[in-house]
Amino acid sequence: MFDTSLNLTTQEKQVAGFADVARHLEPSGRFVIEVGVPDLRRLPPGESARPFHVSPTPLGFDEYDVAGQGLVSHHQVFTDGRWRVTSIPFRYVCRPSST
Repeated sequence: MFDTSLNLTTQEKQVAGFADVARHLEPSGRFVIEVGVPDLRRLPPGESARPFHVSPTPLGFDEYDVAGQGLVSHHQVFTDGRWRVTSIPFRYVCRPSST
């Protein structure tokens, strides 16, 4: 599944999840994950939110906690005369930048 590890919203949960996978692998087994990596370079300095869809409906933006490597994806849809708001927490992991 795409981005499944992002649903483990703390470093401790991610480490435990990966350890659980490792316990199920054969000695020469491999564990492959596919995740999206946020393009934090597009986040303006001092800002913590970035829209990913702007229209009368739906409206969506991601709210970043850069230091904590977390984000909350906010989705707002107007249907049947009412707004439906969903906020989904994620935790991403970025490779340290090379210097």
